[in-house]
Amino acid sequence: MDEPAVIFEGCRPWTEPGASAYEPDLLDGKVLHFHDMDLLRIEVEPELRRLTLWFRWDSDWLPTEFRDTPVARLDVHGARVVAWDEEPVEDVPAGVGREVRALDFQPPNLVHCESYNIGFTAEVRRVVLAVLPSDATSTMT
Repeated sequence: MDEPAVIFEGCRPWTEPGASAYEPDLLDGKVLHFHDMDLLRIEVEPELRRLTLWFRWDSDWLPTEFRDTPVARLDVHGARVVAWDEEPVEDVPAGVGREVRALDFQPPNLVHCESYNIGFTAEVRRVVLAVLPSDATSTMT
C-alpha cells in the first residue's frame, strides 16, 4: 500500500525536484539555512504524535533578511520515531555542539535530523515550518 503524501506548510514541499530539507525555500521566497543554526530543543508529544524542533541562528551567521526572525520552529505531525540516537555530552560548554549537522527528507515520508549529540528518523504526515522572533523561545516549556 502506498504511503499518503506528506503535507508541507510554510515552505516549498521537500518532495519537489530541487527542494531541500537542509536549505528549504520558504513561501515568501527566502531560503532557510539549517546548517547555520543550532538545535535548541526537541519537544516530544507522543499522545499527539508530534515533534517540535526549535532552532536559532548563530549570531555570526544570521542573514540580514532573518534579523527580525532568528528562530525557526519545525513541527512534525503524525510522527512515528523509527530511530533515535542520543549521546550525552558532559565536557561541552552550554550552547556549543548544538549545530545542525543534517536535516533530510527521504521519500515517501521520512525526516532525519542530526545535531552534535542527537539524531533521529521519523515517519511523518505533515511538516510545518515557521520563522519567528527571538521572544518565541520564551514560549518553550
